[in-house]
Amino acid sequence: GSTGCIMFLVLGFANGIAQGFGVMASHAFGAKKEKLLKHYVALAIILTVIVSVVLTIPTVLASRQLLIWLNTPDILVMADAYIKVIFAGIFCTMSYNVASGLLRSIGDSKTPLYFLIFSSVLNIVLDIFFIVVVKAGTAGAAYATVISQGIAAVLSFIVMFKKYDLLRTSREDYYMDWSGIWRMLSIGLQMALNYSITAIGTMIFQAAVNVFGSQVVAAYTAASKVNNIATQTMPTLGTAAATYCGQNLGAGRYDRIFKGMKSCFFICIGCAV
Repeated sequence: GSTGCIMFLVLGFANGIAQGFGVMASHAFGAKKEKLLKHYVALAIILTVIVSVVLTIPTVLASRQLLIWLNTPDILVMADAYIKVIFAGIFCTMSYNVASGLLRSIGDSKTPLYFLIFSSVLNIVLDIFFIVVVKAGTAGAAYATVISQGIAAVLSFIVMFKKYDLLRTSREDYYMDWSGIWRMLSIGLQMALNYSITAIGTMIFQAAVNVFGSQVVAAYTAASKVNNIATQTMPTLGTAAATYCGQNLGAGRYDRIFKGMKSCFFICIGCAV
């Protein structure tokens, strides 16, 4: 609970960039530019490695200080043990989101869902193993999360490369295209900042909650979990709409973009009610 807002800030930023990569791939798919699509897949893989390293090193080093700034109470040591492992596994988390974004870009949203369900079940099993059997404490919970996401990422990439020729890259697709990199990062960073700006407000609130001690943190965390379930539809609709609009923008079907936007608004209002 005390690490949730920091996770949201860093992982939200990483996952926002990953979703942006998928939007560019969906644009190329809609335009029926197979060679460009393969190149975007290659660039997404290269940039995933680079962005993961850039995010991992400072966050792992600064995790304890961030928790101190957030007024983390008597659970500071356990919180730091957890968040350090989560930050060390940013590459696993981001890789899954990149793979799922690329699969969604060509219309396959089921495969990422199946692997995410598998990952969630595996996470629970590994939680019990690392915490109860290995006695690894809060770090054990983090190991379970990172390992399960890493396995989901590997499986997603295997299916992506084996099942879809459109997404199967070769050596010639891996070259430094600065205009392509700029386009992917410009979309990705905007989506990343969308998550991060919200997270900054959450961190300020978390710092206030932490002052009241670990019991209040636990109560706030439990309520937040319920709230996340209730509002989960809204951000996922945003992800779906981004992919949908990217495909139709590439295909020049602006009429379908407008219809899709209206549909998303109605679905969102229905879910909110």
